[in-house]
Amino acid sequence: MTLKRWLLLLFLLPICDIILVIYISHAIGFLYTLLLLVASFLFGIWLIKRKGIQVFRSFQQQIHERHVPSDSLFDGLFMILGGLLLIMPGFLSDLLAFFMLFPTSRTVIKRKLARWLRERFSFYRRY
Repeated sequence: MTLKRWLLLLFLLPICDIILVIYISHAIGFLYTLLLLVASFLFGIWLIKRKGIQVFRSFQQQIHERHVPSDSLFDGLFMILGGLLLIMPGFLSDLLAFFMLFPTSRTVIKRKLARWLRERFSFYRRY
């Protein structure tokens, strides 16, 4: 994905989130919408605090034992990224966050990311 596409995505995500929040607010009411947004924010804060400490300790232990960081470290990083997405106000970012939190979808994302990284940086193996 090129830089222009990433910037476009970063620009469009908040706009789509705002539109979706307005639509849901009209459908279920402002108070319930606000309650859902605050609940997802608090869950995101809790998740980042809990997983952030675990990931940091796991990373320190693996480096101390001279191991390459394992899948559990990447799972923790995806959980932290999911928590960051939960902090962002909006339902679309919350949906993306829950994709990062569930193990089955996280595995699919990790596979696609690994394939993309292999394709992107395969030229380093030739030398």
